[in-house]
Amino acid sequence: MKKNYREILALLIFLILTVISITALTAITMPKRYDYGSTWGSYLKEPKNSIDVMFFGSSLVYCNVVPSVIYEKSGITSYVMAGPEQTMPITYYYVKQSVKTQQPKMIFLEASSMFFSKYQNFSKVNVGYMPWSENRLAAIFNAVESNEVPGLLFPLFNYHTRWSSLSLGDIKTGIFGYERDIYAGYTFLDKIEPQTEPWPKGETLDMLVYKENLEYVKKIASFCKEQDIALVFYISPSFSSLNPDNIVLLKNDVADIQNLIYMDLNDKMDEMDIDMRTDFFDLMHFNCLGAEKFSKYLAVLIQSFNIEATIDEDMSLWWSRIANFKKLKSNMIQDLAILKENAEPSPLPAETAVNEPMNQNLTIYNQFISLIKMQQYDEAVSLYETSDFLKSGYEKAGLYYAYAHALIYHEKAGNSDAVKMLKDHINSDFILTMQYKPEEPYKRTSYGATWGSYLKEPKDSIDVMFYGSSLIYCDVVPSIIYSRSGITSYIMGGPEQTIPITYYYMKEALRTQSPKLVFVEVTGMFYEKYYSSTNINVQFMPKSINRLSATMEAVSPEYWESLLFSVYDYKDNQETDLTSYSVYGTDINAGYTFLSGIEKQDEWVYRHVAFNED
Repeated sequence: MKKNYREILALLIFLILTVISITALTAITMPKRYDYGSTWGSYLKEPKNSIDVMFFGSSLVYCNVVPSVIYEKSGITSYVMAGPEQTMPITYYYVKQSVKTQQPKMIFLEASSMFFSKYQNFSKVNVGYMPWSENRLAAIFNAVESNEVPGLLFPLFNYHTRWSSLSLGDIKTGIFGYERDIYAGYTFLDKIEPQTEPWPKGETLDMLVYKENLEYVKKIASFCKEQDIALVFYISPSFSSLNPDNIVLLKNDVADIQNLIYMDLNDKMDEMDIDMRTDFFDLMHFNCLGAEKFSKYLAVLIQSFNIEATIDEDMSLWWSRIANFKKLKSNMIQDLAILKENAEPSPLPAETAVNEPMNQNLTIYNQFISLIKMQQYDEAVSLYETSDFLKSGYEKAGLYYAYAHALIYHEKAGNSDAVKMLKDHINSDFILTMQYKPEEPYKRTSYGATWGSYLKEPKDSIDVMFYGSSLIYCDVVPSIIYSRSGITSYIMGGPEQTIPITYYYMKEALRTQSPKLVFVEVTGMFYEKYYSSTNINVQFMPKSINRLSATMEAVSPEYWESLLFSVYDYKDNQETDLTSYSVYGTDINAGYTFLSGIEKQDEWVYRHVAFNED
């Protein structure tokens, strides 16, 4: 009997240690989240019951609402617990989970998600960072795609390949947890994109999904009433407007919901003193200047509801938040110089209105954006390709160019699936709307696509470059070429690399090297359009226009969501974020993959390649 007890005890200890180990490993390997929503780790560090008002919704909340500004103007504490393209069902579980540690007097719920698809494909982020609780489990089983369920129940499954790219910060935060968020859930945006005219979102109304969302709004209102929380259901101000018919429908449908105050704050932009030349990050989101004005308006609005400020806040924390925002904002004020002497922008500025080079640059940019908005993609692409100013990088011009170029490419090729996917995502954040489940690439040091090591080569030190498939990286040895000729060379091939991807490999590689000669192996001419390894070839490219174009033109749409990246990760054509390559060193083989096995060949074998003339 004692033996059985010992075995049971040993089993229990083993299970407990296993659970602890898996939990610790998961916390370490998960990418750390400090901004762009779903910042649960920091939220849970807020002093208990210290928040007066909470904001829920999508990026229209965490990019537009600045809690430190609200506090400075009203003494009322607030926090943003939004998530990227967060659906209404997930928001419901966010609300229920949030009040476990806070007792807000009022909740602001942004309404644009009423017109989202059932799954916006950010479930992995929105639910994956929630604390383990009945609300997380309910969200997993009721509000996310079925294919995401295993990874959300067992997160280590999603992130076990991140070992090679872990930083000390990952390990420290994974072990000791997050610190309080100096932004209180807000995401600071400092770029300026002058706006000319509203651009309709063009959302498609799925009535079944809309009705389901409406039921969740009723649930949120009912829950808030039980908790004695006032609920404001509002539409955030934006230059990308919702369909007026949909707004009327929404207003009528929520009119009879108890404990819900409906507001369309697009009608209040004049009161906020919003400047379309300076206050927007893009058509949908404010930059820090616009967010500050909007938050000042919210402070007054909140006070009009006679919300009583808490006396339990950490005042030193909140004044630090105020100082932090002011400092960051002052650092970007210099970016306004380009706009100070400009007249009101027009959709298509006349050439005669251009007086100075600085003004001319802005005029070109405005003209380019206007062409994109009017879906005149051929003209937009032509303007971009003939403008050194746009190609050198200005705001997000490169992103729009990659989109327009890809759409033209697929329309000419008759690729209807790709055309539909691109058109479904045409708005100011089209790259963001397609960046759902970015895969964390493992460290790749052989068998092609070795961008991490290539980018460590001394600039302009390579004489000859080789491109193509495994017939390049298995067959060409740069060290032997150098020993025989003194000529430096490098191999930037990729597994089963198609010619379109080779084209963008070449463009990207030439940003750091100036070879005198390029070799391209021709077998890729006979590959299928989307050959088996196209996604691997692109996955390891730097985040640049060339990666975007390679993804949207040369990879099957089914892989786009794991290869595209957020506009917030993108700077411009000259400044590519290479921090993810910091773990790499130079490649001793210069792109060659050393093969030591020997297989005796008796006779020639012809490869079976299905020839497709298109």
